[in-house]
Amino acid sequence: MLLERLSASSDFNDQQYLVEHAPSDRNVLVAAGAGTGKTFSMVSRVAFLCSKKADAVAHLEEEIAMVTFTNDAVNNMKSRLKQMFVNYFILTNQPRYLKFVEDVDRAHISTIHRFALEILRSAPLYTGLGTNFRIGSNEYLRGKLYDAYLGGFSCARRAGKSQFYA
Repeated sequence: MLLERLSASSDFNDQQYLVEHAPSDRNVLVAAGAGTGKTFSMVSRVAFLCSKKADAVAHLEEEIAMVTFTNDAVNNMKSRLKQMFVNYFILTNQPRYLKFVEDVDRAHISTIHRFALEILRSAPLYTGLGTNFRIGSNEYLRGKLYDAYLGGFSCARRAGKSQFYA
């Protein structure tokens, strides 16, 4: 109630606060329109998780994933996160914040496409794609691949078979 009143009478945003301070055992999805403060909320959330005394993030590159849609947004997130950790170091003089600055470049902060590609490449045996596959952007080639693979699936479905083809 207090947060709502503060939000109504100032620039404080109670929704951003709730995202930033959600329990550390929960993942958080931030979905909002352009210019609403998603990047700020996500960066603040990561900084909050890294700063908590109990259950604090120890290895940024292993424990955090931030996914967005554009490379500009990725670069913006990384830059803001680094600056926030530098500020934390200046305020606290704790060297772990300098380690976090270094870890930002190795962290899983990427576009949704890069994130999916990394997942597919990390499990080549499960996907059957290997590690050297490429993502095609040619619409004609993509259509032919759909026909080749999904055409067999739809024929099998019509015949009453329950096999899946990849």
